[in-house]
Amino acid sequence: PGARAPGGALTGVVDVLLLLYVSAGGGHRSAALALEEEASRRGLSVRAVDLLDFGDGLLRWAFRDLYVLLGERFKAGCGVLYRATDGRARSRFLSSWAAGLLTRRLSSFRELVSSLSPRLCLCTHFTPASLMCEIRERGLWRGTVASVVTDYALHGFWFDPRVDLYFVPSEEVASDLLGLGVDPSRVFVTGIPISRRFTRRLEKGFARRVLGLEEKRTLLLVASSMRAERVRRILEALSMSGAELNVLLVWGRSRPSAALEGLGLGGGVSLRAFGFVREMELLYAASDLMISKGGGLTVTEAMAMGLPMLLTDCIPVQEEANAEHLQRLGCALFLRSSPEEVAERALWLLFCGVEELERMRAICLERAKPFAASRALELALELGGVSCAQVGQGLGG
Repeated sequence: PGARAPGGALTGVVDVLLLLYVSAGGGHRSAALALEEEASRRGLSVRAVDLLDFGDGLLRWAFRDLYVLLGERFKAGCGVLYRATDGRARSRFLSSWAAGLLTRRLSSFRELVSSLSPRLCLCTHFTPASLMCEIRERGLWRGTVASVVTDYALHGFWFDPRVDLYFVPSEEVASDLLGLGVDPSRVFVTGIPISRRFTRRLEKGFARRVLGLEEKRTLLLVASSMRAERVRRILEALSMSGAELNVLLVWGRSRPSAALEGLGLGGGVSLRAFGFVREMELLYAASDLMISKGGGLTVTEAMAMGLPMLLTDCIPVQEEANAEHLQRLGCALFLRSSPEEVAERALWLLFCGVEELERMRAICLERAKPFAASRALELALELGGVSCAQVGQGLGG
């Protein structure tokens, strides 16, 4: 057993818990930060690192900018790329080749790993997981590698026989890994890690008062990476309905001007537009229904807060698979429909299908795994050779 350092971290057992992600979309980063939050609560010294910070412009373009470009403008290209790289043999070859290449090119990252010498590394993206396995295989590091899957469908890139532990969102993903030959003792269904902020039970009226909203039906439209013209048409259809409705429009880091220019909302629709939102839990709590794409973290946060969903404009294949998974559970409806039909379905649920909306809300709360970050971390610490009791907290989530 290690001795406790003055700051609360352990020495002799684990000096630094390393959390690795790739900022291709926001979900991988959010999952890593949720794990960081849990590690800090347990008094561990933890470091969350974006692998792209160590790469050159070409690497950042390939992972980050190309992903955004395809996701916003060429969704069919995402589907083609996803299917072309899926499958055990192709994925294994490509991920091993990429890991070898990155090991040679990212010398500053190798130096970071050498200086931190972490006993345990949790990866919320498959690229750093394969990279850490490659570094270990070359004798440059010793420790445990764990992959934390952040979508409700398994792409072949997540599979690497050298990974020690897998923390997955669902039984279906666990079954896929077992089908690829992963030993059941290395696979754990924990859910997708989200911040504890989304486990708070905020009263709807309170959230609306904090946001300065009128007390009426509220629709959350998460438009980040959604096509601007599609957003505009949804808003126009809502406006033309004459419904008394709050609409909370979240753009994230996108630029909304093209979609909103010259848009005048009439009737009883009150529109509030937000950019990047730090207190997203307030918007979830204030809302009766969410229209969104099928990002793994967004839908997991909404589910934890009991917010029913209409999922549309999803990126093939992973976001579509997320949407289909939630629809099978009964938490969401997946619509491959026109913007006007999406708006029509939302209005029906909000004003006519109240019982259906309440049923979806109850299923969200029943099927959610809001403490996934805590559970994944405690299992990783146990199986990676570190006891949670040694870092000042028990095993409860």
